Amino acid sequence: MNHKILFNNAFFICLCFIIAYYFFSSARSIVDFYSKKQTIKKQQEKIGHLKNDITYLNYSLKNQKKNAFELERIARYDLDLGRTNELVYIVPNH
Repeated sequence: MNHKILFNNAFFICLCFIIAYYFFSSARSIVDFYSKKQTIKKQQEKIGHLKNDITYLNYSLKNQKKNAFELERIARYDLDLGRTNELVYIVPNH
């Protein structure tokens, strides 16, 4: 009977050590998990914003393609481009 109690106490102490070891070793992994979860959440928010930007830019591009006057204005004044066989003089701004 005495050996049984001693064995039960040793088993209980070993079990306590195993649980304590698991708890303290997994505490860091819990913090890492929470940190990675926050990083994933931030990245998903960025993805949502970028998808909205893509939608807006596609809409803007479709509208620009429909408006020939606006395309020519951008080509001439913003990009300093001209038509075929046309000379373009660039005058520096003062």
